Amino acid sequence: MGMPFPHCDFERMNAFVAKEAFKDPLSVSSMVVHPQMQPKKVVMAVEKYGFAGFKPYRFYSSTGDVVECSITDFLPEPLLEVANDKHLLITLHLGKRAGIADSDNIEDLISLTKRYPNVYWILAHCARSFNSYFLEKTIKQLRSLPKIWYDISAVCESGVFEILLRSGPLKRILYGSDSTAGLARGKYIAFGYGWSFLKEDNHSFDLSHCDPRMTIVLYEELRALRRAVHDVGLSNA
Repeated sequence: MGMPFPHCDFERMNAFVAKEAFKDPLSVSSMVVHPQMQPKKVVMAVEKYGFAGFKPYRFYSSTGDVVECSITDFLPEPLLEVANDKHLLITLHLGKRAGIADSDNIEDLISLTKRYPNVYWILAHCARSFNSYFLEKTIKQLRSLPKIWYDISAVCESGVFEILLRSGPLKRILYGSDSTAGLARGKYIAFGYGWSFLKEDNHSFDLSHCDPRMTIVLYEELRALRRAVHDVGLSNA
């Protein structure tokens, strides 16, 4: 799937991604979509390129608010109808400061999964839970929803993974690397009710007391996952 830049050539980007995916028989591609796309043209693109899913993003919110936007602000229901008809997956990056802990988001997911039963939902970054607090608040409700999966890319908090591993089923947890965020040096850190990306050049800490070198986000993700697997008592298998 393509990178959802605020301004990009969607048609060329999606065509390129589909072309690259065709080179590997084990790969499928997703189409970056925005609210202004005409459903008929989206259907044509899905049929032409064989897209397996959609990637909407909050940058394209029809309200202009890219922070406190609701799911259907950047993924309108006419596109959801296409996804439902075609049995597509949707890689969903949630909006709102509280992410999945926002009552509007969880209520929308409950409603949308019922109205569009053929859609497969992949909640990016563990439902945007870079802080375990968000997932703690809603995991019981999420667990009851059908066709919900969790992409773990760029999440660096073992507590988030512990919640998912303990709640099950394990088959709903999907490995993700996220080449854009995952290969950067730094770590997504949690504090209070917030989170942020800490990297080598965006802080003023005095780190003379330790080795200040940072590894890549993907390694931090894997280390956190391994720690969670150990803490919940799963075997190496």
